[in-house]
Formats: sequence, C-alpha cells, structure tokens
Amino acid sequence: MGKPVKQFSDEALAQMRAHPWPGNIRELQNAVERAVILCNGDTIRPEHLMLSSPSDTSKYQDTGHSKTLATVTITPTEQITKPETREPEQLSDLPVTASLRDVELFHIRRVLHHTNWNQSAAAQLLGIDRKTLRNKIREFKLEK
Repeated sequence: MGKPVKQFSDEALAQMRAHPWPGNIRELQNAVERAVILCNGDTIRPEHLMLSSPSDTSKYQDTGHSKTLATVTITPTEQITKPETREPEQLSDLPVTASLRDVELFHIRRVLHHTNWNQSAAAQLLGIDRKTLRNKIREFKLEK
C-alpha cells in the first residue's frame, strides 16, 4: 500500500485479539487494510481498526457454532438526529447516526484521495471491481 505503517499499538492488538471475527480471515484482512488507510502515522491504534470494543461484544449472541449480531432496539423516547452537514475530516467525525451511504461515500472519497484518484488502485484497496468504483463515483457525483 506504500504507507509507512510499521506497527500496531498494544491497545490495537488487544482489541484485535478480543474481536470475535465472524467474517474470519477476510474480515481481518479488510480491517487491517482499512486501518492502514486511516492511519496517519506509523502505528495503527484502535480508532483506526473501527472494531467493537470488548464492552461492545454484548451485541453478539452465541448461537452455538458462531456469534451473530443481536437485535438492537431503539425506544421511542430516543431522539435520532440527522448527520451534521459539515464535511467530516476523519471517519470518527461522522456521527453515530450517519447512514451506511454516508460512511461509504466518506470511505470512497478518502481512498480516492489516498491513491491520488488512481481508480484501479482505489478499487483494489476497496475490494471492488474498477467498474463498480466508477459507478459509485458517478452515483455520488464525485470529482477530483
């Protein structure tokens, strides 16, 4: 990937060990690739991994053979607000209420910027076909 990432922090390694990895090696590989992209220095920290913390493992239910996501219930008294309109600088700047589309848009923009708009390299980092990336660029109306 050409980035000077050299190590994982102890906290990041602990978080990786504690994560249930329901997607096995592909999920691990994607998490590490995403962390490298998000890392601004030479050490990957927990915020770059974007994994649930050990305290968040309650959202997984043991079904005997594997762990699956539990149902999350939002009570009517909880207020859900729309995401902020300012452009986030980091993924952690996105509000928890951001839609999956907002997260996808942010990540595609960041990867395109990282690859200096090399669509082949960006598609490879994203794990999608170059044609799919071109369709996403058109869908999101992205420009250099």
